Amino acid sequence: MTWTLDPSDFGESVEEELGKLRSDVALFLHRSIVLKTPVDTGRARSSNNVSYTQPNRSTAISDPAQTIAQGAATIASRSNRPYEVVWIFNPLPYIGKLEFGSSRQAPEGMYRVSIASVKARYGR
Repeated sequence: MTWTLDPSDFGESVEEELGKLRSDVALFLHRSIVLKTPVDTGRARSSNNVSYTQPNRSTAISDPAQTIAQGAATIASRSNRPYEVVWIFNPLPYIGKLEFGSSRQAPEGMYRVSIASVKARYGR
């Protein structure tokens, strides 16, 4: 029996695939959250930030495409670090109220519904 792949390369291959999967999940989740966040002024939707190591607590007002693009750029910048935690965080004090049904636009929330979509899509 011979190896088709050098065993020492196997770990690198697994880490690369894990990095791709983590990026795919983070992109899908962030996009879903942004698009499901109800809109009044747009502040809540565009304050769904993506970061690493610690939450990004900045707030902004931008269009959904720009918010999603910024998140995608952040995720892409660290795709080669599969074990790093990806934060998708919204620092606004009223985001919890929105998540638990204070808006008729998103009575089921944004985060819980999006996480359920990830579980359905990726099998967990």
